[in-house]
Amino acid sequence: MFETNTASCSGFPGVSDSFGAALWALDWSLTLAYYNFSTALFHVGGQDAYYNPFTPPPTNQSLFHQWTIGPVYYAALAMAEVLGPSNASQVLDLTQNLFTPIYVIYENGTPTKLALFNFVTDPSGANDYTVTFAVGGGPTGQPGATPSSVQVKYVFFISPR
Repeated sequence: MFETNTASCSGFPGVSDSFGAALWALDWSLTLAYYNFSTALFHVGGQDAYYNPFTPPPTNQSLFHQWTIGPVYYAALAMAEVLGPSNASQVLDLTQNLFTPIYVIYENGTPTKLALFNFVTDPSGANDYTVTFAVGGGPTGQPGATPSSVQVKYVFFISPR
């Protein structure tokens, strides 16, 4: 996939540097994986671009603590976690609602992870949604068995600007 990002021409403050931008980049990355893209270019701009995954300090400064991390960087970290190190991941898009995308990640033909998104915004606070899914089915200890526990991870982002 050629150049993409949250907006053109350095992005928009309040959009490209937000938690929503991180979720969008992760959702878009999983969509591209589902359609069998192996690489995508998330555009990086100049010093003042809002959509940069990270921005170094100005060239006349050498302190490392002045680097700025952006939402697309966090999306890349989450995507690496979702796909894992095996290089055998396959992504299936089960999305039925634009505001609550769902992806299943398979490793060598076995479902190993779910990626669930919630883009629902409601002024009344009714933002929650419930997902019911089944795993396993075989006897405990056998391939296809229902696991005794699952691990849940959340993506959080705090804007540095």
